[in-house]
Amino acid sequence: MSKTCFFIGHREVPSELAPILAKEVEHHIVEYGVSSFIVGMYGNFDHMAGGAVIAAKVKHPQIRLSLLLPYHPAERKIVKPDGIDELYYQPHARFVDEPAEPENNHPNAKQHESNFEHTQDC
Repeated sequence: MSKTCFFIGHREVPSELAPILAKEVEHHIVEYGVSSFIVGMYGNFDHMAGGAVIAAKVKHPQIRLSLLLPYHPAERKIVKPDGIDELYYQPHARFVDEPAEPENNHPNAKQHESNFEHTQDC
């Protein structure tokens, strides 16, 4: 049975987190049998998490890295970045049309809702 690890983190994180992420990626592969990782595409945390997985693929070539797209590729074209095995779009994610809180009117509100949707399956 394949296990998946989904990264969620803040866009502003210190670079000191990178070695911790690398250690945790290795731990999840070896100890928990994770063979698939999903990362977002915005912010420092997403880039660091993706970088940790890409680096781990040298030692563990069987692992896969998917990039979660917050928008359908027809809406916003994207070229698959190096190191990414596949682009992942969740077509049935539920988006909030009228957020209850004013602070949810952030331009990335759809991405946050999409991230929440994916954690419900964990």
